[in-house]
Amino acid sequence: MHQEKEKEIQLIENIVQINENRMFTTSLVIAEAFEKEHKNVLRDIENLECSEEFNRLNFEPVEYKDAKGEMRPAYRITRDGFAFLAMGFTGKKAAAWKEKFLAAFNAMEQQLLQPEYSRLLAAREQLPRVPDPRENVALHKCRFLNALAAYWAFVDQLSLKQARNILCAVLGLGSFEEAAENFSEAFDFLIKVSHTPGTNDNPASPELIEIAQALLDACSAFKYTASSDFDLTLQSFCGVDRAGLAHLTENGARKVIMAAWGFLNHAWRYTTDMGELEKLGLLLTPEEQDEQEKKVN
Repeated sequence: MHQEKEKEIQLIENIVQINENRMFTTSLVIAEAFEKEHKNVLRDIENLECSEEFNRLNFEPVEYKDAKGEMRPAYRITRDGFAFLAMGFTGKKAAAWKEKFLAAFNAMEQQLLQPEYSRLLAAREQLPRVPDPRENVALHKCRFLNALAAYWAFVDQLSLKQARNILCAVLGLGSFEEAAENFSEAFDFLIKVSHTPGTNDNPASPELIEIAQALLDACSAFKYTASSDFDLTLQSFCGVDRAGLAHLTENGARKVIMAAWGFLNHAWRYTTDMGELEKLGLLLTPEEQDEQEKKVN
């Protein structure tokens, strides 16, 4: 019975938190649940057409620590504040989340009225604080983008600081850590620049072209990865095809070589795995694949 009660409390507290017997959710939780960027939730709160008194009572400005350890603005939001804010969230998915939030507030209120819950809550408050999982997500996003920036810096012979500063300038960010909140845009930019031939006018040496050609020739030589679309894939990834190797700059050739090495590793591992499945009789023949597709359709 005690374990069931603990699980129930944990489920409620994923949405609603409590401090000094006051229930609230946060702008961070709302942003995650409704799949919005946190900065947009902050903007929605600041643009609410409610009285100053209602705003003061239901939207408490607070701060949270981001992946860099810097303090960022957020809000603690009461049940009434959430209901007012969520009026502007439309769609079936948003409606479902509105119900979950309000149900969590109601469940928390009922729990607060029970002495057993008060004793359990007091015991939990004595435990060490568990890091907010959202902080870990932001940290992982930052580290991943930093790795992409480092790869770009290596390829284009920049310093890591230069690569990060260019990203911030292009996306209009105040600091690199803000890239975690603009992950898709930052990811797309770093992928594009790190695999697009550079503007260096120095032509690639014959030796560098020979190395690139050797890697590309090997990429499509495996039984399970040979494809007439390989050149198209290379062109979309690096911006060049094998016919244009002779005209690459040194920077462009370096990018092709690194991309080809990645392709080659993937091809080797994939072919090895497929070979093992074939030995075990687990790999479908083309005829069996056609038959399976007919059944599905």
